[in-house]
Amino acid sequence: PIRRKRPNNFKTHHPRGIYGCTALPLMPQSFDMRRLTPIFLLLSLLLPLARPALAQGWEAGYANGRMIGIDPYIKVTRGGPVHSFEGAYIFTPRATADGYDAAYGYPHFRFGLQVVDLSRIRLKDPDFRPLAAPSRLGTSVLLFAAFERPLLRTPQGWSLDYTLTQGVSLNTHKWHRTRNPENEMLGSRFAIYFGAGLHVAYRRGGWEFRAGPDFLHLSNSALHRPNKGANAWLFQTSVRHYFDAASPDSLTRLQIPFTDCGFLVDVDYRLGLKTSVGEWLYDHNAERYGNPIRYGSYGLYASHGLGLGLLYRYSLKYASGLGLDLTYEPYAGRIEVQNPARPHDIGKTTIGLSLRHEARYRRLAATFALGIYLLRPLKRYALTDEEYGYYERIGLRYDFPCGLHTGFNIHAHRTKAYAGEWYVGFRFAPRKRKPIAPYQP
Repeated sequence: PIRRKRPNNFKTHHPRGIYGCTALPLMPQSFDMRRLTPIFLLLSLLLPLARPALAQGWEAGYANGRMIGIDPYIKVTRGGPVHSFEGAYIFTPRATADGYDAAYGYPHFRFGLQVVDLSRIRLKDPDFRPLAAPSRLGTSVLLFAAFERPLLRTPQGWSLDYTLTQGVSLNTHKWHRTRNPENEMLGSRFAIYFGAGLHVAYRRGGWEFRAGPDFLHLSNSALHRPNKGANAWLFQTSVRHYFDAASPDSLTRLQIPFTDCGFLVDVDYRLGLKTSVGEWLYDHNAERYGNPIRYGSYGLYASHGLGLGLLYRYSLKYASGLGLDLTYEPYAGRIEVQNPARPHDIGKTTIGLSLRHEARYRRLAATFALGIYLLRPLKRYALTDEEYGYYERIGLRYDFPCGLHTGFNIHAHRTKAYAGEWYVGFRFAPRKRKPIAPYQP
């Protein structure tokens, strides 16, 4: 929405505040990372003593970086560094005859805990009501799982790999209407965590030293408001200890025969859940100009969707194709869009056409889609939603042996979450395909 200039009679300094009540007390102090850091570091150092039966090693790491992508309307009054501490166990799946591990260069999985100190970040909107203290982001505790694929490995112990990470976070300082009103980045106590990184490592016996850049993103997937998300670039350094001191051989590019090429058909039912950014902005702007708010809390709206996909699987790891996305949004006639011209009997059906791609590892698949709306009646009237005529979906799917699958998607408009989607469906091949030839290492 268009941001209007604050009226001249807007009260900025009043002994009893802009709402005629006693001025708010100072915000409580941020969670002190110094209390948690020694405990967390001690836990990391004690990891080798636990030595789970299936773990091949442990990792302890530290990262330092900066926030990025702050909303242009929010002023960072203090943008101090972001600190991160991590401890994790390392698992290397046992190679199987299906060839996935060899195709990915024998990847690692990491499961662990990460503490991200955002307490040095202060946020303030200079056009908003006067605050006793700037808002803050606090600390986020992340529980994560990471997929780590080597790109290069030499006999001298050097390696290069990339990492994809997903998890959930617990945030100590979420948005609050009076105590933390400018923290529009983290609007809920819990959030979804996504990370990606590129690392160089050197291994000597059972020890390995690693360094490289990491990207971190925290968001509640539009399941709560506000939801602008927190992003950060970090430079991570870490040390690993492998219980087996033998170093892996240099990475070789294996040409694995794949005989299962062919078309695949996907049929999915989707349940989408979202909150209204229009409701949030209505209350936000009402507070800005000293008017009473209308909503106060922001409930979930549910949509129903049908996804049809035709993909061609051309390798063991990858399949690509087209998708047809039909979505029914029963709330389209009543959801807040701050546009009185929007009719109540507006069409509630959306149709989209998308390019799809998936990367598989055994029964897990990372899914991606980029599409355009062929029919989107709400786009013309949704002044407060991010509507650009195209959409993205990114998610994770699990395939059952019987052909059924289930997963979770983030439905986004220009990278901003529009809804979270849970889906179930099934996959079949239009014609009988050849069996996958077992991989013989």
